[in-house]
Amino acid sequence: LVVGAAAGGLNAWVITRFKAAPLIVTLATYSLFRGLAEGLTQALKSYSGFPTNFLFWGQGYLSLHIPAQAALLERSGAVLERLAMTDVSHRLPPWGLRR
Repeated sequence: LVVGAAAGGLNAWVITRFKAAPLIVTLATYSLFRGLAEGLTQALKSYSGFPTNFLFWGQGYLSLHIPAQAALLERSGAVLERLAMTDVSHRLPPWGLRR
């Protein structure tokens, strides 16, 4: 957590000191930190040992070469659409609940 906060502080310092575009600085430091992480760990260790049913939702396919994520996207879209049609969503102000 401390290392992540320091990395964010470095991003903020570069952005404010050099008046650089935040997106460009973020992408540049991402590449820097990823390279450091791979160099320090020698890129030998990768995460593995996940259950096959977990891997299916990230790497599996349904019939006809449809990615399994399509089912999750469809379900979440249906839930959000249903929520948007409820009475609660119509009573919320467009700026949210904070004032």
